[in-house]
Amino acid sequence: MAWTQWSADCTACAALCCIELPFDAGPDFGHDKAAGVPCRHLQGRACLLHGDLAARGYGGCARYDCLGAGQRATQTGPGTFAGFRRLHDDHLTLVAAGALPLPPDIQAARLALIAQVAAETDKTPESLEAYVTGPLPAQVRDFLRGLRSLLSHR
Repeated sequence: MAWTQWSADCTACAALCCIELPFDAGPDFGHDKAAGVPCRHLQGRACLLHGDLAARGYGGCARYDCLGAGQRATQTGPGTFAGFRRLHDDHLTLVAAGALPLPPDIQAARLALIAQVAAETDKTPESLEAYVTGPLPAQVRDFLRGLRSLLSHR
């Protein structure tokens, strides 16, 4: 069965973005935070600033979207957030490319890649690592690079 939820559902997540991702203090983040360290504003699964992130100096948090990788990693187990983020980013980028004026053969190749990425379901930490280091993400990147040259000739 293919995964169908390619957007974030924070209610089904263990606040992985608030733990796994690093950030540096600046205009978008109010303090430095190392990867793998819970944010100082995280209490359990809830951000104490959530309703007021941008006004409190955390606009980067307010804009972040894991694309559904968080809830999926929460279901699968520790250490899978970054891999699912790659998988979901690959899917979303290929879907977004559908808005471009693509010739039929390129459109068919895009749809075939979407189907391959979407078929990457039921991932264990080991099989997710195999996805990330395997050939499919490179094929997606190569396809997208090819679109850049195709579109620059127009």
